[in-house]
Amino acid sequence: MGDYRTVSGEALPVPPRERRRKRWKRLQAVALAAILIVAAGLVIRVERHVLAIGYVTTTEYAQVFPAVSGAVAEIVMDSGEDVQAGDVLVRLEASRERALRDEAVSRAGKAEAELLRREAEIVEERRQREALVVMAQLRLQRASARLQLAHELSDKGLTSGTALEDERLNEQLARAELDALRTADETLPGMELTVLEREVQAARAAGARAEAELAARHIRAPIAGRVLRYGFVRGELVRPDTVVYEVFGGDGQVLKLRVPERYATLIASGQPYRAQLRSYQGPRRVWFTGTVERLRDVIETENQRTYRIIFCTFDPQGHPVPPGTTAEASIRVGRTSLWAHLFGL
Repeated sequence: MGDYRTVSGEALPVPPRERRRKRWKRLQAVALAAILIVAAGLVIRVERHVLAIGYVTTTEYAQVFPAVSGAVAEIVMDSGEDVQAGDVLVRLEASRERALRDEAVSRAGKAEAELLRREAEIVEERRQREALVVMAQLRLQRASARLQLAHELSDKGLTSGTALEDERLNEQLARAELDALRTADETLPGMELTVLEREVQAARAAGARAEAELAARHIRAPIAGRVLRYGFVRGELVRPDTVVYEVFGGDGQVLKLRVPERYATLIASGQPYRAQLRSYQGPRRVWFTGTVERLRDVIETENQRTYRIIFCTFDPQGHPVPPGTTAEASIRVGRTSLWAHLFGL
């Protein structure tokens, strides 16, 4: 006979089928909750912002690059000085260019002097030839008159045939001399002048090129304004891709920002931004607002980072904001789903 045991106060064990049913319900609840959360994240729309960094500049602004590579010989303008358009900011070492310029100027001067000398000689040669033509005409007239007289005397038997032949020969010689002077080639002096004029033009062109190369060693301000000099010193080598100065001009101010290339297509004119300046960070933050005004078309690169330059309106709100003040801005580019916002999609 078997043993019987009775238990009081405890629940009966759950059958396996019931356990599977409850587990399935829990899974369904979790899946439903997940679906609802995902759907809510897709439905809920939040504002999307793009972060950018930059600085405050002026409405008229220019970056100054050297036209050629060279060592800095003289720093004419320093940071904070006011300049006019065309003022020299820096002079680069130009001893070689100056020597080439002087040599070209000297060569041009010699060529011009040679041209003037030859022109004077040709004028004198023409004057002398004209005088020789007049004298030859007179000799021909005299020889013709003597020949005529010899003919008359010969007809009267008062002179010999030899004398008549001598006068005829003299007349022929005088005529030949006059014809030679009249038919002399005058194109050769003109050709000489043409060659000399070309030499003068070539020398002047070489002088102009040397002058332009020398002028390129002078870095000038493209606009009027206040300059900010970058950190270079006398004797340092600068290249055409080196920014040596920034010039801030005009009466108003703008905010110049760099937007990473991956967000460049999201930026458009008229989008609002909110920025904070480094000068006004602290317990009591000051926010500056405005809108995107224009975008630079090209994508630029610096230190393997690609970005797009945008310019925004800027209102200092009565605060003193000097040009060059750095800023961190948040540009509102539209609305996106909560999940895209959280995961940066």
